[in-house]
Amino acid sequence: MIYFAQTPTGSVKIGCTDNIEARLQALESHYGQPLALLATMPGDCAIEAEIHERFAHLRFGNTEQFRPAADLLEFIGKPLLVNPDPDAVEVVKPRSVKGIRLDLSPADHKRVARAARERGLTMSSYARQALLERLKADEGGLK
Repeated sequence: MIYFAQTPTGSVKIGCTDNIEARLQALESHYGQPLALLATMPGDCAIEAEIHERFAHLRFGNTEQFRPAADLLEFIGKPLLVNPDPDAVEVVKPRSVKGIRLDLSPADHKRVARAARERGLTMSSYARQALLERLKADEGGLK
């Protein structure tokens, strides 16, 4: 499923997931603030890439966030929600989080990527969740 979610700064995140509820939770955790779901449509990652290409002129750098210009909002069937001037919209940056580097074999990398996709999460969000669950299970985790 393709989703269109608006950030508090007005940018529109275009992504692909099989579990929209889990994905929105992951995005809220990633950005440190909730996003408003604007619309969903059937599709897979290939269709998502086509939509990204179609609206590349509105894209913020290499992110999956786009300016809410009239052509994008018409495509998803929504009015402008934040500001009629798409140039006044800002990209939402991930909140500052200390990273953990995991050295995985190619086979393990594929397994983690598949598990994350099935849950509608990024690999980093899935790894973070799994690590926290493991720490909780280990009688209070790290001390």
